[in-house]
Amino acid sequence: MWGVIEHFENPAIAISAIYKLLNKEGIVCLYTSDISSIVAKILGKRWWFIQGQHIQLFTKKSINKLMTDNGFEILYNGIHPYVVTSKSLHNFVKRYTLVTKILSPLLNNKKFLNSSLSFSIKIPGEFYGIYKKI
Repeated sequence: MWGVIEHFENPAIAISAIYKLLNKEGIVCLYTSDISSIVAKILGKRWWFIQGQHIQLFTKKSINKLMTDNGFEILYNGIHPYVVTSKSLHNFVKRYTLVTKILSPLLNNKKFLNSSLSFSIKIPGEFYGIYKKI
């Protein structure tokens, strides 16, 4: 469930239905936001999960409660890693003036922008969880 649960009007009904569909010890992997993250607090209304069509916002604690209340065991909680290129990082960061100013020597470097570099980053607020049906 990548970027899905935050669009449900009633996430508990959806998780209950998923539980019924899964085989014994089936696995649910989900990615969503963590409204309690430092990034969410710093960016406030400019945080990317508040913008757009998200009708539910979760904390790590609330998503874990939703899952355990519906018969799942927590196997993993962490920050979702992204593999990004130099160009995709530049396009993402340029939305945030302060970050752009701090990273401008790197982001405006033509060698960096035109390189084939890719790297993994973990952004606080990008929650990734794995749960097992019990």
